[in-house]
Amino acid sequence: VVFSAARASEVNFEYQGNGSLSVAFVNALSQMSPGDSYRTLFAKIQGNMATMVPQQNPVAEGQLDRSVMGGKVIKQDRYYTLKRLSKSGIIEAEGGKLTGLHPGTKVAFMPAGSSKLDSSKAVAYGNISSASNSIATIQTTADLTAYTAGQLWVFVTEQSFGDQSIAVYFDPAISAAAMASLRQSLPYHKFIRTVEIRAEGDIAVRPVPTGLDLVLMIDLAQVNEDPLAGAAEVMEALTSFMMGKIVKSMNFSDPNLDVVLDFIPVRVQNGEVVDTLSRKSFMVDGVFTVEPGDAVWLKITNRGKVPAYINVIDIQPNGIVNVILPEISNNETSRDYRIMPGQEYIVKTKYVEFFPPFGNEIFKLFATTVPVDFKSIGLSRGGDNTTYRHPMDNAFRNVFQVGSRGGNVGSVSTSAGGNTYSYTFRIAPSK
Repeated sequence: VVFSAARASEVNFEYQGNGSLSVAFVNALSQMSPGDSYRTLFAKIQGNMATMVPQQNPVAEGQLDRSVMGGKVIKQDRYYTLKRLSKSGIIEAEGGKLTGLHPGTKVAFMPAGSSKLDSSKAVAYGNISSASNSIATIQTTADLTAYTAGQLWVFVTEQSFGDQSIAVYFDPAISAAAMASLRQSLPYHKFIRTVEIRAEGDIAVRPVPTGLDLVLMIDLAQVNEDPLAGAAEVMEALTSFMMGKIVKSMNFSDPNLDVVLDFIPVRVQNGEVVDTLSRKSFMVDGVFTVEPGDAVWLKITNRGKVPAYINVIDIQPNGIVNVILPEISNNETSRDYRIMPGQEYIVKTKYVEFFPPFGNEIFKLFATTVPVDFKSIGLSRGGDNTTYRHPMDNAFRNVFQVGSRGGNVGSVSTSAGGNTYSYTFRIAPSK
């Protein structure tokens, strides 16, 4: 099996000074479960790559349906080693923002060699006070002077997603009137960080004959389909892009929850599914690829130990976030999608049809141990005052408040009973 960072015709971009595939691969390995196939591992790599370099297309070749390492993977909860444990109390972990260790994340110190977090055996607890891309500084009130760095491993107990932002470059060619309107809107969009040097931006706003355009600086791909008329539309597009970026980065893991998503291509006539199609004909470079008008059924498989309630979120290439399941128009709730352990459930009551914009799109499955209703949060744009039963509810509500709240969705306990799975696919123009 061979994984490549990009198609032969594409440029392979680095991510914050690191190889994008290297970072995606390491993170995907830490998210694996025993018995995962190379196709499942590649799906995790795709999900990570879509967050870092959204327009880049990784490639998989070989016998992808074989089990990784012959199925001999041993389940090991993600842990971090210590780089430094000084007598003066400075504690540094080998892992930073690139591996999910953001300021505000809470951690536990366990004896080195521990396969999982066990509160009865935890040596101490702490929280991350600061983090670079590769190093996290941990604060704790416990006395760890009796230990060396090699004797302790660090496990996450409460995941923080950090205060995320978009670096935006405004092209000097934008008219003075349009620029004044844009700057007037900036204080109300706290996730936007303006930069004066084009190369330092994530997105550039540039003038076109009929308005304004947003382009990704990494590869100059256009974010919006049509020119934007003014500041309000630009800010709406940037907010949507930020929401998509945050949802892509929201990864949860629970050892009892292991739910995956797949597509079954179908032929539709007069609004009815009349046949299923060969999956092989939709695979291009190891990636499920569709054209406008193609349709699929969703297949959900619970490989975990407990019943799971399902939400499926769509993140379009331009960042727009939609709730796919439960279906809003049919008044469904996550209770309608309770999948039992070992159950394979194909949603045959509806099909998903694909349309532009073109590019890499993600269906992100959220599995929880109790019903979680993302659709009502989306309808209210996160503005309701509901007291939620699950930490993931609050995290998702904050996503919809990103325009005024900023790019921080708070933190979620790793024992909250939640699991995510990203299915990345490509929508391509018709041949």
